[in-house]
Amino acid sequence: MVDGNTSDTLRHVLHELLHVVFSELVLGKLDDTLEEVLIVAFDHYLHDYVQASKPRRLKWEALIAQKLKESESLLDDVPLEEQVVRKDRG
Repeated sequence: MVDGNTSDTLRHVLHELLHVVFSELVLGKLDDTLEEVLIVAFDHYLHDYVQASKPRRLKWEALIAQKLKESESLLDDVPLEEQVVRKDRG
């Protein structure tokens, strides 16, 4: 889930989208630590790329805002307890 109140939502979204892409490309081929190192490197590069162009940045920000608004409206009728899934870590 993306938290719209974080200081850098764009970086967070890019990072999480890279997890989706990498899961398809390297699932079972790399350990989690190496995958995370690669994702962090790519998210820094992509973030800098998006930030380098004001029109590109504004487009990403608008698309993210739209998706956040859509996801919030989908959850309006769902109690908070049902929105949060917790696993027993014990």
